[in-house]
Amino acid sequence: MYNFKIMEQGDIYSNIADRDNLIFKLLRFISTSGYKKLSTNHIECDENILKLKSQDAVFLYAGLHKSLWETTGTLVALDSLNIPLPVIGMGDNLVKGKFFQNLSMKAGVFLIKRPLSRATLIESAKSLKKDLSGFFSRGIDVMVFPEGTRTSLIKKGRYGDFFTTIFEAAKEYSDNFSDKKLYIVPFNIDYSKIREDKEMVSNVSSQPRTLKVFDTLKMLSRLGDIYLSFGTPVSMDIFVGKDRKYIAREIRQRCIDLVKILPANIVALALKQLIDEDKTTNIENAVKIKVEEVRDKLGEFSDKFRGFSMKDSGEVIFDKAVKNNALFKQIKPELLSIYNLYASYIYHYI
Repeated sequence: MYNFKIMEQGDIYSNIADRDNLIFKLLRFISTSGYKKLSTNHIECDENILKLKSQDAVFLYAGLHKSLWETTGTLVALDSLNIPLPVIGMGDNLVKGKFFQNLSMKAGVFLIKRPLSRATLIESAKSLKKDLSGFFSRGIDVMVFPEGTRTSLIKKGRYGDFFTTIFEAAKEYSDNFSDKKLYIVPFNIDYSKIREDKEMVSNVSSQPRTLKVFDTLKMLSRLGDIYLSFGTPVSMDIFVGKDRKYIAREIRQRCIDLVKILPANIVALALKQLIDEDKTTNIENAVKIKVEEVRDKLGEFSDKFRGFSMKDSGEVIFDKAVKNNALFKQIKPELLSIYNLYASYIYHYI
């Protein structure tokens, strides 16, 4: 299941998708080991994904972007479910130099040209459309993060809009090819501990903070409970007559609908509210009371709760959050940006 047949000699698209090489096998071993040892994973996968793959459908996986872990963690999750692995789009600013770019290609990564100015935006979009069309026409699944960066939540308190180029490519393929049906698979990952959370909030500027590949070596730590959600595949047939902006909005919403509410989100929101209310004394009792208030306000979304339930007390929910992230143990105004980050993942439910 890991290899795609090379369609032509020197075919760049199929070469990227070919997994019969030492680099991929080594990275697969490292990623799988880290997945098992650094995190406790809970996977929710729509049953139609395997069914459609057995019918030779082509998938475009589109997901919200929160952590570097998603690039490898999602592949390991699909691997564990015996679902063929997609190639992954990654910004070319993350991989510098031909040597490392060639290694990335062997690992199943294709590079997306990041526009440096408005003048290069059209060129970047055309290049991405060409790459996606090449993969789709060869029956190769693709995984992308249409949001682009992870800074929208930090700066605006909301998930970013999806770039439309990806969906324009999907629409053009579906309008012109009929041998393999294309489906968009929304997905999302929720974390009890974002491994680069401190780096994310400490580097917010006018330019998006993008971590380099080797930064991951500095962030090897337990990630706690992770919830991976692969939603219902969406047939491109339902978008007949719709433009790329409509498709982007629809898929973005389907991704947001997959967001789960974890103890970390509840406690982070409680700590943020206590700081906003200037209630930072008698903290142990105050946090537990506030946690229960937040839990009750979100009661109508209890079907999204993971790792706790409406029956759990504030103390239980607090202890579960602290177990995975020691930053929640004490309330500190200087950590407000961290609390706000974890709270922002569920703002749309409030």
